[in-house]
Amino acid sequence: KELAETVEDIVYSDVRKDGRKCKIVWDSSKPNGTPRKLCDVTRLNALGWKAKVAVVEGVKIAYDDFLHGDVRK
Repeated sequence: KELAETVEDIVYSDVRKDGRKCKIVWDSSKPNGTPRKLCDVTRLNALGWKAKVAVVEGVKIAYDDFLHGDVRK
């Protein structure tokens, strides 16, 4: 399965669902790097590794920890 999410997709569709009224400012003076970064985890999967948390869910967890000062273990 290919990850088709961008940072902008995550911010606007998932992170902002918390109902906060905030202004999101994108700093266009900063380089945005490679438009798309994909990692091949075929070898990891062959060794039995599997991600415990999807990227979008991981961002939500990190954002929630940031807002509430929680440390998730």
